[in-house]
Amino acid sequence: MLLGEASRNIVATKQRSLLALLGIVIGTASVIAMLNVGSIMHNAVLEQFRAMGTNVINIRQRYATDEDDPARNQLDLALARALGPALPQLIQVAPFDGASSQLRAGAETQNIRLTGATEALQGLLRVRLAAGRWVSELDGVELQGVVGSEVASSYAAQTNQALEVGARVGLGGYTMTVAGILEPYPRGGGVSPISPNRTIFLPIEALQRFDADDELEGILARVHPQADHQELARTIETWVEERAPGLPVEVNSAEQLLANMEQQSRMFTIMLGAIGSIALIVGGVGIMNIMLVSVTERRKEIGIRLAIGARNADIRRQFLAEAVMLCLLGGVIGAALGTGVAIAFAHFTGNAFVAAPMAVLLGVSVSTLTGIAFGYYPALQASRLDPIIALRSE
Repeated sequence: MLLGEASRNIVATKQRSLLALLGIVIGTASVIAMLNVGSIMHNAVLEQFRAMGTNVINIRQRYATDEDDPARNQLDLALARALGPALPQLIQVAPFDGASSQLRAGAETQNIRLTGATEALQGLLRVRLAAGRWVSELDGVELQGVVGSEVASSYAAQTNQALEVGARVGLGGYTMTVAGILEPYPRGGGVSPISPNRTIFLPIEALQRFDADDELEGILARVHPQADHQELARTIETWVEERAPGLPVEVNSAEQLLANMEQQSRMFTIMLGAIGSIALIVGGVGIMNIMLVSVTERRKEIGIRLAIGARNADIRRQFLAEAVMLCLLGGVIGAALGTGVAIAFAHFTGNAFVAAPMAVLLGVSVSTLTGIAFGYYPALQASRLDPIIALRSE
């Protein structure tokens, strides 16, 4: 009875009801969309770590003020090769170095990131070959290159010819033989700064043709599943200090980064929810204003109801029911719209859609509570009308 009458009153004032709905729809859609977008981005970052595994660490040199001192110790290949045998907690150790050069593609050139790699780096990065082979220690200083998928695609677009294994291409002032071509790699790389899709991998000794410095960019290592990452980081720093005094290193762990990300994600979700809630509050104020107008326009109807025996509580419930129904309907529509926006965002950014836990339920619940909070005052005003004065209203 109550809901049916509330529905009829809402339908009878279509234009006003649509205006009231609009604010709630926008507010709820904002909350749902923002929470889902936050969940999508959080999942996208997690995918970067899943690509390599969470038991990977990155050891890098921490630069000091005397970095130009030629006598200072460096994070070099000899140190990296001694690290694995010295620490049994490290299952796999892969030093890497970086440089840049230009790849000649027909009459054009493109700037290319070069990564000096060992055989172990393939397993650590979990990259897959579409064709050919990975670099080998037997390659020595020969320019045998493994080409990332985006580099290969760009080369083919510029030359109208697919890059094939065995092809010889110009790289800087040298000629490189294509030893292999990689399959597309998931975005990011966890703790690794390497982007395999946009990289050409060379034997680490061969990279010295482009970067004569013996200093490595870093060392990736896979850690035993039972190892304590924080304790291991301290052990590595102590070992490096003993072997190369004055060489400061930092150890970045995927496990630590994930813990920090979880905390930041929670803060980000709270912030997004708060921003979306502002829009919902604005919609609630709109509901209250429109319901107050409705009370003014329906004073005579309220007077008649009170005169024939309706109680103040009945009038209050009637107007409160209308406000809650409007907000609930707006919440459902807004939830669908917000989810659609998040799905579109995931599609255009190339990420998988992941719904935020309880996002829809939260959005609809909050919109309903908004109806109660902002609908109560107009309902209270309606219930307090003097029936004699209300009956005299035009």
